[in-house]
Amino acid sequence: MSESERERPDEYRTPIDEFIDKARRAQGLSWNELVEKARMTKSGLMSVRNGDTRSIRPKTSTGLDDALGLPRGTIEKVFKGDTAIDMSPKILTVHSSARISPEMAMQLLELANKHGHALIIKDNANTEEEGRNE
Repeated sequence: MSESERERPDEYRTPIDEFIDKARRAQGLSWNELVEKARMTKSGLMSVRNGDTRSIRPKTSTGLDDALGLPRGTIEKVFKGDTAIDMSPKILTVHSSARISPEMAMQLLELANKHGHALIIKDNANTEEEGRNE
């Protein structure tokens, strides 16, 4: 997609466009990667982002939900005007008493990072190690 399509001035952006852009960035995806992961066309994505369609097909909304790591139905809700969707990062806390292996800790960190969340591992002395890829 062209640079102008990616970075439109705010006054030209629809709420669904802003939401998809924020979710896409949280996943670290380019617009082309999003199109590929969602299994849709560039023109199809532009129609959704611009609000050029009255409804969104289930296949399209599910594809975008999955590609963006969102619960199914999220894109459809935003498309219909629901602005109460929480996109803030979540914090996953694991206590060292859970006795997870270093490998499991790395898997948890990767999963948290994939979804834009933070992972805190607390040891028995209540110190914290924070992990987050920016």
